[in-house]
Amino acid sequence: MAKIRPLTPELLKVATEELNEVPERIEKDLESLRDWLAKEPHIRSRTDDQFLVAFLRNFKYSLEKSKEMIDSYYSVRSAIPEMRKDRDPISERNRQIVKTGYSLPLPKCTPSGPRIYLNRISVFDPNKYSILEILKVASMMNDVAIMDDDNAVISGHVDIMDIKDITSAHYMAFTPSVLKKLILIAQQATPLHQKEIHYLNLPSSMMTLFNIFKKYLTEQNGVKVYVHANLESLQEAISKDILPEEYGGTGGTIAEITTEWERKLLEKRQWFLEDEKYGTDEKKRAGTPRTPESLFGFEGSFRQLEFD
Repeated sequence: MAKIRPLTPELLKVATEELNEVPERIEKDLESLRDWLAKEPHIRSRTDDQFLVAFLRNFKYSLEKSKEMIDSYYSVRSAIPEMRKDRDPISERNRQIVKTGYSLPLPKCTPSGPRIYLNRISVFDPNKYSILEILKVASMMNDVAIMDDDNAVISGHVDIMDIKDITSAHYMAFTPSVLKKLILIAQQATPLHQKEIHYLNLPSSMMTLFNIFKKYLTEQNGVKVYVHANLESLQEAISKDILPEEYGGTGGTIAEITTEWERKLLEKRQWFLEDEKYGTDEKKRAGTPRTPESLFGFEGSFRQLEFD
């Protein structure tokens, strides 16, 4: 019997009707993934049921696509040491980044709906923290979602990108190298389906970044992208019950949500410490090793990207 959380009736309906989930077949599919991992010496992966089932659900139980995502999940992260090292939630630097409230999965969502993420670009000091450090902590929250958030795994996630008060220092933090890494992580190394992005307070200076993300997310992943001229427009798209009080909602304050996420990450400390032993050993890969150059270089996955 597969050791995974029972789904609520609402999410079970989504899983069976939209993700091709057949409860009686899950254990066999999980065993197929474990058998494959045992034959891939270059991958050091978690093999527990709750972790692996997220990959199956993300790809509607396509074993081959799930295998490729597991490989990418570890190989991409192994190629970005800034995002793999020091993921201890008790680290003072990590805790300070969490306290900025840069990226916050919101606590409320509809019974069968996606998880809503609030991302506030300008709240971190780019002179104090690198953008990869910020994204590392955000990826830690995603890992918690993979393990604990059935709404995010089954129904995907929706991002609110609030660009209010962005400065040139924030803008310059998103270098072409960072953008390529960010897009590859989102598209090929995260088993959480992104459904929509809602931009708020988007300045004209961000249009280049916006057009890059819109083009690649819509064309390759089918993500719907919206731009909201004001808070009222955002509230029409996302219920006030879900939004924080600072955004005219009743979903708690940003301070309360931030404190709760600090608690959640600390609660998962042993998981993150253990996670350091997982990754890929490219010397053992059959075929061409995946190097940072092949993954992120102009001759790799992003050779057609143009940064004007």
